Amino acid sequence: MTILKKLNEVFVKENFQNHSTRVLVLLFISFLFLIGYFLTHSYYVQLDIHETKILTRLEAVAKTAPSQLDGDQLEYLQTFYRKKDAITTN
Repeated sequence: MTILKKLNEVFVKENFQNHSTRVLVLLFISFLFLIGYFLTHSYYVQLDIHETKILTRLEAVAKTAPSQLDGDQLEYLQTFYRKKDAITTN
């Protein structure tokens, strides 16, 4: 443990003696955090946009499909295929 502490102290003393170096390292780390935040935020915003687009398309399909269904055929299917996934072919 003492060897690691001494190595750490030597590294810090040699590399971070200058105040401008400390400021630059701090700025670099803060920029990395900001970039990470904005990347994740924009990713989730894009996910929401695509989800809304897909749900809008599905809503349009759900609203137009009933007008093209025959009620007698739908009743036949509901009568003979009562279990979920009972229809295996077209």
